[in-house]
Amino acid sequence: MAQQKEIPQISPAFRWAQSVRHIYLEVKWATRFDSPACLDTYDHQHSVHSANLSVQALCRNDGKLMEYVLSLKLHEPVTVEKVEAQSVGRFQLVL
Repeated sequence: MAQQKEIPQISPAFRWAQSVRHIYLEVKWATRFDSPACLDTYDHQHSVHSANLSVQALCRNDGKLMEYVLSLKLHEPVTVEKVEAQSVGRFQLVL
């Protein structure tokens, strides 16, 4: 098997909803919500610095390694209240 030289970065599909008090963010480790998600993900990370949110994960798909990276600049600083890895290649945050 040939060694992969560089890990491609891909923007994942995501959905956003909000109420007066919370922001609900669902990330799917795929490029579109209507396509299959990567099920072999690991090294999930999320960070919030001031008003910048970052979510990422590594994925093995068909023997290749990919990195999903979502970076959002928010209107104002937030805190993460809940993080949950869900089934079928989805990840949810409540801010």
